[in-house]
Amino acid sequence: MKNDQDYFSEFFTLCEFYLQKRAILHKIWTHVDDNTCDNAYCAVLRDLKTIDAFLEEEDRKFWRDVAVAKGDGARLLFEEFSAEKGLGVFEKKAALFVLFAHMFHPHSIWQETEIVAMLDCGSTWDSKLRYRNAIMPESLLFKMNILVIKPRDGRCRGAMQDPEIALNPATCAALIGFVSGKATEIPAFVKEDGGASIENAGLRDPEYSMEDVILVQKVKEDVLFHIDSWKGGLGDLGVGEKIKKGRGVAFLFYGPPGTGKSMLADAIARHMGKKILQVAMPQITDKLFGETEKNISKIFKTAKATDAVICFDEADSLLYSRQRMEHERDIAFVNVMLQEIERYEGVICLTTNFDTMLDPALERRVSLKVRFTPPDQLLRPGIWKSLIPSKVTVGPDVDFEELGQKFVMSGGYIKNAVMNALRRLSQEKRTTITMEDLLFGAKMEQEGMFLKENKQPIGFAA
Repeated sequence: MKNDQDYFSEFFTLCEFYLQKRAILHKIWTHVDDNTCDNAYCAVLRDLKTIDAFLEEEDRKFWRDVAVAKGDGARLLFEEFSAEKGLGVFEKKAALFVLFAHMFHPHSIWQETEIVAMLDCGSTWDSKLRYRNAIMPESLLFKMNILVIKPRDGRCRGAMQDPEIALNPATCAALIGFVSGKATEIPAFVKEDGGASIENAGLRDPEYSMEDVILVQKVKEDVLFHIDSWKGGLGDLGVGEKIKKGRGVAFLFYGPPGTGKSMLADAIARHMGKKILQVAMPQITDKLFGETEKNISKIFKTAKATDAVICFDEADSLLYSRQRMEHERDIAFVNVMLQEIERYEGVICLTTNFDTMLDPALERRVSLKVRFTPPDQLLRPGIWKSLIPSKVTVGPDVDFEELGQKFVMSGGYIKNAVMNALRRLSQEKRTTITMEDLLFGAKMEQEGMFLKENKQPIGFAA
């Protein structure tokens, strides 16, 4: 491998085999829908196992060749692009596959669940989880505006209601320039969007206050108890004389997406008058042995130097149970994470959708565990009301209680519903929001929600 043309040629060859796997998966999904199990179905399962083994080996070989080429001084623009954006190997594979799909199969539908099922050829839950995290709408690929969700156009097959994934047009044009050899430098917009160093990439001023977070009062009181006592100065009691580690505050926020976990972390930082250092797994992982541990240490050093509250999103990826891991490098960075959490004397917030996958050793290092559940009928009206901007007049017919009762949604979905209503106001150049507007926004969001009964089974936990 000497240049970008070799790089893309080799990966796109792999993609043709991923398409073969896709065909096999569709046969399996059809059998699952038909509730049949015969000799033909067993043969298809064997085909899947065979192609997974082949792809896993070829994938390992490809990334080994990339590492060797970079070590020999080859300039690979996609690798430079990925470094600028902070992408790990899972994100790179997803972006490359979507590029391949755009260039050679532009009329096909490419959805989240299907892409994850194709790219994951490993036998461990760790790999499945990381691919899922890499391509979810909350992932780095979307935050960095590399991938986007395409609007629904009625082409979805059957019950598959996952979003259709595409490349951001500007990113797509840049990557095609790499493929064709016309581009010799990384475009300026890439460096402008993603040129921050790893340890400072997520350092910012918090945006939310504790009043913005709609929570059960007892939960809010428990959180405030921990941070206010920390602010009060435990050092005055001579704590350091007897307790050498674990003097900081570590929160674990767990529960479904869109329930306010990251929002609460942001509000904690603001309540304490500190910046927040928000970190996601793809920003710090590196396939080279030992680099991820170094990046984790940099994060904690930066937090200490800036007196910031650290928020680790998708903490399950960084603190996955070591009992389920097969590779020494993965166990190593979990060890480092656990050690750094115990040593850090500030405030850490860990958020996750999958608390059952966390390493058991984390439990004693956590000061307070908060389980986030979808808001009940009593909390939902307050969320609807809190999301209406101050410049918007609430019409006399708006009934937040009715909205909370009628639509069973978490805060993230309610936010999307309100945004839909506000888009309608913007189009019609109005500043007064009505009940009809909010019902319109809620119904639009409800139709697009990834409901469990609409998901296509793919052979592992949803």
